[in-house]
Amino acid sequence: MKLIYYIFFQLTFLFCFTQKSFNYFKETKSEFGISAISESTLLAKSFQFSYPIFTVLPDTSNHQLLVSVRQRDPSGKSYTSKGFHMCIQKNDSIKSVYEDSKLDFEMLGDFLLMSSNSKTGRFNRKHGYEQFEYPSKIIYINQSNEIGLSYNPLFKTGNEINLSALNLNDGNVLWSAPLESKNYWNDVLGVNDSLICIASSGLHGVNSLRGVNWSYPMITAEKPKKPLIQTVFNPITLNRFFKPIKTSNTEGIVRQLASNILLVDGLSYFAATDKIISVDLSGKLIWETDLKDKNNSLSFLVDYSSNVLLLNLGLGLINGNYISYGKPSVMLFSKQFGQLIYLEELSQYGLLSDMQIFKNKLYFASRSDILYADNIGVKNQYHIDKIKYGEFTEFINGDEYFVEKEGFYVPLNFINDNVVYFKTDQDKVYGLNNDQIDYVYHFTELYKLKAEEGGKKIISQRNKSLLISENLELLSTLKAAENVIGMNNKFYVYNAGFLYIIDLNDVK
Repeated sequence: MKLIYYIFFQLTFLFCFTQKSFNYFKETKSEFGISAISESTLLAKSFQFSYPIFTVLPDTSNHQLLVSVRQRDPSGKSYTSKGFHMCIQKNDSIKSVYEDSKLDFEMLGDFLLMSSNSKTGRFNRKHGYEQFEYPSKIIYINQSNEIGLSYNPLFKTGNEINLSALNLNDGNVLWSAPLESKNYWNDVLGVNDSLICIASSGLHGVNSLRGVNWSYPMITAEKPKKPLIQTVFNPITLNRFFKPIKTSNTEGIVRQLASNILLVDGLSYFAATDKIISVDLSGKLIWETDLKDKNNSLSFLVDYSSNVLLLNLGLGLINGNYISYGKPSVMLFSKQFGQLIYLEELSQYGLLSDMQIFKNKLYFASRSDILYADNIGVKNQYHIDKIKYGEFTEFINGDEYFVEKEGFYVPLNFINDNVVYFKTDQDKVYGLNNDQIDYVYHFTELYKLKAEEGGKKIISQRNKSLLISENLELLSTLKAAENVIGMNNKFYVYNAGFLYIIDLNDVK
């Protein structure tokens, strides 16, 4: 009798789990490519989820992939808070499927922190269940001390919510201190195990164990004074170099009128609209230089040997969108004294479109000109003939883009690593060698590197992808692979509500 009950229980559990799994996802095998060696079909295990994939995070210590999926709103343009998360194990099976509204991932030791817009929970990373919830959203984690920083409504100075630090192991509050939140965090930099530099309406040194050590208030936001113009600047570059942390829901303010935090030889440098400062790690002010009449906005600080260079991009951030704001310019300051060595306005070139660091030199471009700055001034590297070449749109990284040459797929820098590559609106990529165009490719000829695993790479065009060997030879032609992660001698390819797993042991 016990055996019958046991069998009944197991069948019931299996039926329920199967129904639940079917509701969340469908699992199958599908054709994903053709081998270039044997012309055989390359099969991939695939999962189709009920919602679009929102976040994917490789958990290399547990050899698993953490995935969250989220429902879109009726317009299809944004996400709702409804979704679920799961683990994909090394054997390609899914476990630990949990419905949740916390769908932003960050790993902490053996745990997984997942956040919604207002709360953060700590989850068991291996099994996926929530262990407990913190009283507010953790916006920054000090991994060394396992301390999280948040704006907890329970801690206030007057009407302003204080920054507080929580022990992420037990949720206890270690300290709270006034640190402005309405203008976002422009940048944050973990200097060592305890010191954190935070750019938030100024520059602040925060000891994660004890609180705010020192502060230098500065102006990093303002109400718009004139009509707003949509930016033409490359959004990929903005996302790569600037990651402001949203700490307020107040709209109608132009924020991010400040630079990144630059740390060089124990000194931090930071610029806002009113001044640029240099501070040592103890909080001692080394120098400050007035910028009130320089129209500084979103800007990028770069180490230039004995000087620091400030590229003012002429941008701002309002209601989550970047806009053109102010006048682009370049300023060079002495590291030792903060003396302004030169200021060159860039208004004559129009709005800036992109920037890149190449051969330790900062390049930037408008629609018609490619320029760079050095310790002497700004140089116009090349004026682009609009009729002949079209208008500049973005710089192209010669290590990330590949082209076919004599049966091999090689990065552009393999051909010549002294070339500045850029793309125009004619869908062509040009190679600028000193002051001459030496290379021309149609953009559809090029493949972008997506991921690398076990010496093999996936490179992609708009409508197809290639799997190439460590010798840069073609192994397989694949379907388009928009997002790829390499791990466990596999490639995990995902887009919309689909995830495909390519086992490199199957590539023949």
